[in-house]
Amino acid sequence: MLLVNPNKGFGWHQDNQNGPIDFPYALRWWVAMDRCGQNDFGAPEYLLGSHKNTSVDDKAVFVNIEDGDLPTFTRKTKFIPEPGDLIIWDARTIHRIVSPPGQCWQEGTQRRALGGTVAKDGAIYLNKGGASGISDLAGHNLTNGEKLASPYFPRIYPTRDPEEEAVRSKREIIGRSPKKIAELAVTLLSNAGKYVSFTKVVGKKQ
Repeated sequence: MLLVNPNKGFGWHQDNQNGPIDFPYALRWWVAMDRCGQNDFGAPEYLLGSHKNTSVDDKAVFVNIEDGDLPTFTRKTKFIPEPGDLIIWDARTIHRIVSPPGQCWQEGTQRRALGGTVAKDGAIYLNKGGASGISDLAGHNLTNGEKLASPYFPRIYPTRDPEEEAVRSKREIIGRSPKKIAELAVTLLSNAGKYVSFTKVVGKKQ
């Protein structure tokens, strides 16, 4: 996905829109497209070691780093990426995007980044339901418990799969299934109250 600041800074959170896989198999990645981190604004900050926490629920998004066992993780590291820099982290690592005072961004400070998820070897398909369906709208027909092996989830390392490549080269991939989009819309509308926290990332400029 394409991530564009300015926004409200995206406070401390864990990534749980990682696709139809369980946390232990998810690696998150982030590539800067523009220089970011001027005055530290727009740079990601990580609570080191927090992927080992035992208090944050798998379904949680935003967290308070004073709650549960999070205060035991005291080391914070800010990476100030240059264009092309790649950051990889465990999906359960608590992190945030640093925002300016008052969450007001000056003109010309916009920055873009590409982000996504890589599934580790051994991952199985897991339909989590709810809002997580946002990251599982493709037209595949995998069911819970099946190995995550499909042209929709192509293997890229240590070798690529010729059969997967053949399907993709023929443009037989359905990137967005109308049926799945409709089902997700019903789910989001019926549970709108649960997802209101995502409005925290809608920002403003001077």
